Amino acid sequence: MGHQSKLSPNGAVSETLTGRLFSVFADARCAVSDLEWILERIDSGLTRSRVPLDSVREVGCRLGVLSPANRAVVIGGTNGKGSTAVALEAVLVASGLRVGTALSPHLHRVNERIRLDGREASDSQIEASLREVVSFQKGSSLTYFDCLVLASLVLFHRHSLDCIVLEVGLGGRLDATNVVDADVAAITNVSLDHVETLGTDRESIGREKAGVFRAGRPVVIGEPHPPRSVIQRIEALDCPFHLHTRDFSATRAGSNLAIQFTSERGKQSVRVHGAATLDLQSVATAVQAATCVMGEPSRAAIRAGASARLIGRWEKIRALGRRWLLDCAHNANAIERIALRVDEQFADDSVLGLFHCKPQKDAGAMLDSLVRVCEAVHLACIGQGDEQRMCALACRSSKFSVASIEQAVRILIDSSTSNDLILVCGSFELVSRIRRALIVG
Repeated sequence: MGHQSKLSPNGAVSETLTGRLFSVFADARCAVSDLEWILERIDSGLTRSRVPLDSVREVGCRLGVLSPANRAVVIGGTNGKGSTAVALEAVLVASGLRVGTALSPHLHRVNERIRLDGREASDSQIEASLREVVSFQKGSSLTYFDCLVLASLVLFHRHSLDCIVLEVGLGGRLDATNVVDADVAAITNVSLDHVETLGTDRESIGREKAGVFRAGRPVVIGEPHPPRSVIQRIEALDCPFHLHTRDFSATRAGSNLAIQFTSERGKQSVRVHGAATLDLQSVATAVQAATCVMGEPSRAAIRAGASARLIGRWEKIRALGRRWLLDCAHNANAIERIALRVDEQFADDSVLGLFHCKPQKDAGAMLDSLVRVCEAVHLACIGQGDEQRMCALACRSSKFSVASIEQAVRILIDSSTSNDLILVCGSFELVSRIRRALIVG
């Protein structure tokens, strides 16, 4: 995957190739597909503020799509939702089920958000679904995300699916995905993020995320110690639940993965060959959720879940004569987990970092994790106000430097060798730009 560059005698990438790379950055900012153009036109008529869930539910009722499949799984949590969703999708599809999956956000194309049996929906499918949503809107307030969730439900409803997998956008209780009653709900983990909306502590955030639970229906919790608010909600609704470590887990066993899960027959253990690309907690959570949906999955189905991939999540790319590791981790907990994984798998390698985050994030905590595994971290400026903010952060360590995204890439390439690892993380926007440049360039 990606372009294999020719190197100059001193190991630096030629000016011609870096010029091509930077032209891709420019092209990436202006390239808009027909579908994106339609979305922009639709978006211009939508509200920018969060709308009541009843408004989304009302439009969904008019469309007749609130029960679009035989079973529905809703996946919330702070980190790992997308990874868990695609791993679950892979297990279900490998088991012979027809599956629709809704993810968010996307890196390059809106098609990434809506999948049928593991494949992106086409432009024409999404466009037709969006037009149907707009035709039934009838003055109801909707956001861009609300429209896409409803469009995915329209498309899923048309395809007579066995199961849908919905990734929560933000929180859970008030999220557009919560218009669907989950037959199985999963929370991957609860940590601090979006505190301005969800609350400033884990208990408050957990309460919002537990809003997707339904009375008497199974819940899968992807961490061993969830907030008390999550357990209280489970108890109030009398939900059977499965807890990471106690009821299910995934561990590396040499060249194999050992997957433990709980079924009606009690605890089960399956070994599959190969290493997981997605993090093990996500894989384990997906296998347990699949068991709640359909009973025990086969070894082949579990292997499919373990080998599932999602762009921008622990994604390794060889391009421009360098090794790149891209991950959309964008909060303190996620970056800490990435740093631990880098330390585990690349302990003997020289690691250089490229980082950017949004202003409301805990950048200090994120950089504290990166500085432990990176020899140097370049803080990339993308938007207005970034330079002042990044310069203030750079004072935290002599390992930090500040540059535009183009300058940072040039410095990283010229100061590294083909054996070094360049870790790109901190925001979806940074990973999107770098990934597009590396793969197209």
